[in-house]
Amino acid sequence: MIFADMMGGRSLCIWPFLESIVYIVGLHIEAMECRASRQEIGDPIFEWLAARVSGNKMLESSYMKGIWNISLTYQPLPGERLFRYEVLLVQTDLGQGASYASSKFSGDLSSLVGKTVASVQAMDMLDYPLKVAILDSVYASFPLRKADYEAHLSGVSNEKAVSRAQMIYLETSRLLNIKKSKNMIKGEKPAILNIGYVSKFRNIMKDQFPHDFLATDLYEGIVGHALDGITIEDGNSRNEEFMRKADVAIITGMTIATGTLSRLLNMARKYATSVIVFAETGYNLAPYYLNFGADAVICEEFPYYIFNGFSTVKVYRESNPLTP
Repeated sequence: MIFADMMGGRSLCIWPFLESIVYIVGLHIEAMECRASRQEIGDPIFEWLAARVSGNKMLESSYMKGIWNISLTYQPLPGERLFRYEVLLVQTDLGQGASYASSKFSGDLSSLVGKTVASVQAMDMLDYPLKVAILDSVYASFPLRKADYEAHLSGVSNEKAVSRAQMIYLETSRLLNIKKSKNMIKGEKPAILNIGYVSKFRNIMKDQFPHDFLATDLYEGIVGHALDGITIEDGNSRNEEFMRKADVAIITGMTIATGTLSRLLNMARKYATSVIVFAETGYNLAPYYLNFGADAVICEEFPYYIFNGFSTVKVYRESNPLTP
């Protein structure tokens, strides 16, 4: 069940943005790739967002109130994808943030509670998803402009999954219509790429209009398998090939935690592919992705749609980005 409120586009400054953000991110991609073989991963967009608050005195006085490591095993319906992830939920006195992770945190979470945010961020032993969740909680304290669209979802998880997929479909259609009006569709019919495959996205779109639907993922449990009439390909080897073909890419927000978001946005810009980021991971950070090339971000606060009850989903569009 969905209750929606249309909201205006008033802009409110949070941090001064450099005119050359995207260029700078591009320069850092090669450096980040050199670190990929090490245990620590990284993403230039995340590092840029972290740098904007680095040294801020509020981080020295703010403290870690709680950390939850939730083991998630979830299958929306029989025959659909089985999700197996960890959710790291961080609560500081600045706000609350979250990130998906592919494995449990390797350290002792209890040792971090009660420490200042600044001291925890300075630790070298933090897993990258935990870094994302902590920074996400910090950005929860910054005022944002109103979302272009806000939806309040209620009910059981399957009902909310349909409502969320409808929001993805509407944003995809909006971007495709813009491309059609400019004669920018690459092939005979539109091509949609879903990075971080979600069955509901495919199922809600397949009967709406003629299109090619491409899908990639990094989860070994579904890569190479046929789901919903398509084969899920390996994102490491097929993302660029598919991005070249796609008119719109629907990208999971978990890419900020796997260190691949910047690379994907640069790839999309290279091939003139419009981008929607659907972000449960880093939902407070996601609106800033508009400044790095995303055309729309759909931010889903915790608790996510997979939990019965109430959820809030916000849509921010590039036509009304965060501006200085």
